[in-house]
Amino acid sequence: MASPHVAGAVALYLETNPTASPSTAGSAVVSNATTGKVTSPGSGSPNRLLYSLFGGGGGGDTTAPTVSITSPSSGATVSGTVTVSASASDNVGVSRVELWVDGALHSSDTTSPYSFSWNTTTVANGSHSLQARAYDAAGNVGTSSTVTVTVSNSTSGTELLSNGGFEGSASPWALSGDAYWSTGGYARSGTGYLVLGYYNYASGAAYQTVTIPSSATGALTFWLNVTSDEGTTTAYDYLRVEVRSTGGTLLGTVATYSNRDKTTLGNYSQKSVSLASWRGQTVRVQFRVTTDSIYPTSFRLDDVSLK
Repeated sequence: MASPHVAGAVALYLETNPTASPSTAGSAVVSNATTGKVTSPGSGSPNRLLYSLFGGGGGGDTTAPTVSITSPSSGATVSGTVTVSASASDNVGVSRVELWVDGALHSSDTTSPYSFSWNTTTVANGSHSLQARAYDAAGNVGTSSTVTVTVSNSTSGTELLSNGGFEGSASPWALSGDAYWSTGGYARSGTGYLVLGYYNYASGAAYQTVTIPSSATGALTFWLNVTSDEGTTTAYDYLRVEVRSTGGTLLGTVATYSNRDKTTLGNYSQKSVSLASWRGQTVRVQFRVTTDSIYPTSFRLDDVSLK
């Protein structure tokens, strides 16, 4: 396509689609051109025969795409982050599909199958409307029927872990290897806490199995005190915060700490990580330690909470 011809075609298109963006106009030109009409065009040539009447009037494309929301269904109750799926088709091709929530544009997708991630915690509990809009290269717009859903997210902040303060014992936390329950005088609150590491060649873990409701925030918080004979330049000894299946398979490492985080004995700081990706599942929340052959590091844990 020669540049003057392309510019002319775009100008004709914009006469009938004055609000079209540059990318929409460009897509219209390419989508409505005919391929393979020039013999041996040479390398780098798009080899397209320009069609200049597609923009409107004179037989242009006036057929709007059809679009529908396929999930969730109308009347569904949703929480957390949900996937909104849409189906769209058009006689010459769909250029993009948009998701509108309560009459406001949420996001768009240009590739089929069309899907959108909607964090329902950003809206109030109650009824909300979803609608999809599909566009073709000529600027025609198709609108789906409205899907009404009920958002129901937990607002109670219910504690999901048991004995996060390690008072009386470590139970129901499961301890293995170099993970110890202690009342040695350096708790952040109360009298009990956990110590992981402490020795050279240490390897140990503490975990609790928990079901994270889909309505939970998935916010994991805990207080950590790291002491070490190592320096702070290089990490040698590690505490990893992990999510594992009930059978022990690693699903994700959400945080890592080391001797580089060391401070004075009993000087705790609060940490916060998100387990939102595992809402609706039963998993192990695990703290796992490894240390090298010299200069041990101790990782003290207290007041662990998951909501």
